[in-house]
Amino acid sequence: MSIAFWEVGGMSGLMNNYGIPDSYFNLLQPATDPYYPWPGMVFCVYASSLWYWCADQVMVQRALSAKNLDHGRAGTIGAAFLKILPLFMMSFVGVIAYALYPEEVSQRADIAYPLMVVRLLPNGLRGVMLSSMLSALMSTLASVFNSCSTLFTLDLWKHARPRASEHELVTVGRIATLFVIATSFAWLPLVSTSTDQIFVYIQSVSNYLAPPITAVFLAAVFTTRVSEKTVLAALLIGLFIGLCRFTLELVFDYCDINSGFTDLNYLYFGMLLALFCALIIVIGSILQHRTPQIPLPGLTWWTINDPIRPPSPVHEESSAQLTKSSAEEQNEQQSSQQAQMPQPDNEETLSLLETHSKLSVREIKEKLQNVVTRLGKIKILLITFSALYCAALIALYVIFD
Repeated sequence: MSIAFWEVGGMSGLMNNYGIPDSYFNLLQPATDPYYPWPGMVFCVYASSLWYWCADQVMVQRALSAKNLDHGRAGTIGAAFLKILPLFMMSFVGVIAYALYPEEVSQRADIAYPLMVVRLLPNGLRGVMLSSMLSALMSTLASVFNSCSTLFTLDLWKHARPRASEHELVTVGRIATLFVIATSFAWLPLVSTSTDQIFVYIQSVSNYLAPPITAVFLAAVFTTRVSEKTVLAALLIGLFIGLCRFTLELVFDYCDINSGFTDLNYLYFGMLLALFCALIIVIGSILQHRTPQIPLPGLTWWTINDPIRPPSPVHEESSAQLTKSSAEEQNEQQSSQQAQMPQPDNEETLSLLETHSKLSVREIKEKLQNVVTRLGKIKILLITFSALYCAALIALYVIFD
């Protein structure tokens, strides 16, 4: 990124010396733009982004692997900060590639980043960049394959075979991973025929399949009346509509057929599908028989501050049917045991109580100090990371402007 900005003379040189249209530097495109209309980017992009950042297995498993809740929150905040960097590392680098090599990039837009790496970086940095790109690709693919095998093994196979052994689950997970890899390779020709921009393809597929999950996630967070049958109906209907849109788009593009259902921008379609699934959940929850509510402390917006109460103790029937004779026998045994035990002096008893109270107060202080220390470390890390991030943004602005 730094070498690319240095090659074109900074941001001012990129905007003034290469004849690049002004629309390339605008985040908000016209409402008629076929890929990124501004109403879709402002109001409709949440249909897929909420699913990816809040409910996708690839992201959720990283939050669940945190040491505790504070570490999970700190990691999420750090990821949100880092998400701003692709604007400089990917978008502007793509514009620079178009400015330096307009003929190659105009013919094949997917070679812009590799072209910059091969032609601008020296031999040593070129190898480091290629190895880092491959490492990031392998890490992403590994997390996706792991998530797919985990979902299939634990949610489907183990539900069908509750007594499956660990060896069987591991074997099924490996087979599921191989199946996902084979399906991915078989799907590549469809990606190349549908669009010449891989990012647009990824976003369009997400907006066809993710809106039902987004609607269910929001309904679960903000309401307590949603039932399992209503949620399942919304998921199945929304998934069916999204698959119909995706299949018809592939067929109509191949046959060169125009249709209003497939010509609608994918961002608008995703938001409409999410609203439709939310409407199904609301109407189904109203029409369905209201079941007794289960207390959900800390799990919904309305119960986030409710205290978590321990479960009530279960009393056995045998203990409730104790007779007076058995109770008297127990009292006699306890009194005889107490009589046999040596009675301590009053001074010794007071000293023991003082020692016990001092130990309990000391333990409470140590626990509080540990909690404060952990919170302080997390706050220091967040403040340091924020300061370094702001300093990096200011340095980028000063250097490249």
